[in-house]
Amino acid sequence: MPGITFDLTLPPGIAYRSAYLTDLGRRPLVTRAKTARWLSLETRSPGPYMVHTVLGSALGDLEVVADAGGEGFTPAASAPNLLIEVIDSRLMRCERRLHVAGLSEADFPELVSAQESFDHGDFSSAFVQSIRAGDDIEYAASHKVLLANGRKALFSGSICFGERLGQWSIGVGPDWPPSATPPQFIRPRVQREPLLLACEAMTLPNFWRWVEPQRWKYRWDVLDDMLDWAEQHKLAVKSFAIFWLGIGGVPPWFRDLNYREQLLAVEQWTRALVGRYKGRIMAWETVNENHDWAFGNPFDWTHRKRVEVSRLVNELVGSLDPGTPRVINNCCIWGDYASRDERRTSWLPGELPPASDSPLTFLEHLIAREVPFEGIGLQYYLPGRDLMECAEQLDRYLALRKDIYITEMGTPGFPTANRPIETAQITPGGGWRGPWSLDLQADWVRMWYTIAASRPRVCALNYWDLDDERAFIEGAGLVDRDGRPKPALLEVKKLREEFPLQ
Repeated sequence: MPGITFDLTLPPGIAYRSAYLTDLGRRPLVTRAKTARWLSLETRSPGPYMVHTVLGSALGDLEVVADAGGEGFTPAASAPNLLIEVIDSRLMRCERRLHVAGLSEADFPELVSAQESFDHGDFSSAFVQSIRAGDDIEYAASHKVLLANGRKALFSGSICFGERLGQWSIGVGPDWPPSATPPQFIRPRVQREPLLLACEAMTLPNFWRWVEPQRWKYRWDVLDDMLDWAEQHKLAVKSFAIFWLGIGGVPPWFRDLNYREQLLAVEQWTRALVGRYKGRIMAWETVNENHDWAFGNPFDWTHRKRVEVSRLVNELVGSLDPGTPRVINNCCIWGDYASRDERRTSWLPGELPPASDSPLTFLEHLIAREVPFEGIGLQYYLPGRDLMECAEQLDRYLALRKDIYITEMGTPGFPTANRPIETAQITPGGGWRGPWSLDLQADWVRMWYTIAASRPRVCALNYWDLDDERAFIEGAGLVDRDGRPKPALLEVKKLREEFPLQ
């Protein structure tokens, strides 16, 4: 079976966690990893490959990439050292970015130190320094672009609601009692005012389960009030997904229908929602997480069904509110889940299962099948990657020639617990440039907002967890539980002042 083998000898301070392969277009390949003294990565594809590996270091657990200087790896008799290849690939990426941006190596001391450490065989230091250098170079290059071109991306937030309320969550479950009034996830108006510092736009929480808990009984009042408030404060409004198959997204009554009845219910809901609010929404998020991710596909819909419902909702929105952009939203945007089979616990000897859709391949399928949509939504919760890698993955989606909306994101202001959450979507534990802290959260927000906003087709950046009290990711709010602004909120304010929206 094709694949590649690496020497897994690592110095003190560096630990191997996991690895998988993609092609050079960043499409995940189903991968079986065997580890001992050597790391053997097996897949059906003959290559060339990019290697994505999670390494632990002083920075935390980060997924980093080795790609042989952009050429990719092919099966070979010799087994290169994994860490050396990761560092070498990162240094070459840094050099390419400097060249494209017209920046000088001398302005980045971390890069100079990384190269010196690498040349002297101090690979632990070289790894950490090269990752930091990549962040710094990408940030400087993006800041330079914003200075030259100005900012066109809206800074947005989920200002009128919070994800959690006690034991309940607006998006990921569990179900509240069917006879009870749905929880009031609405953020009181007095708590919204401080958050306006971070927001020029907002997301409307039109969660189907929350708005139509009983069939034909719509709770429009909760959305009407939020839209009225947004218009009073001159906030543009993007919808949440009209359709999200996840258990937190569809009403309990929907789950008892057969597939054809479900399609009819999706059509009726789309007509009701868009018909009521057309003309007041800047962009409709049409379907969410419709790629083949286990948590977002609890009924195990086939590829054909997921394409069919995507077409249904997008075509309906186009006819009901023509000219308003349609956004297909995606989580797990590296698609690492597609490198393994989440529905089976064992494989037969010599066997690899067929690949699931990753967000990238599913979007490519929709485009090839001429499903109409204008925008791609990407989620960047606690990404578990450095900012140069976050930027390169963003650029890969931009290559699909659609507008981009960063629909959901959040990073914490204190060290994260090493435990799973409901969706298993977030990399547990770890950090970024060390354990999370208020200062690192502020640095991440300042740098990532700058990097993403510098891309010409990025339309909006929506921070999901605006306060700690109701945060999806614990501690990821821009204000704490007492409503006090964190440094991260002030960084967004500074960016708005430095780069006024054009």
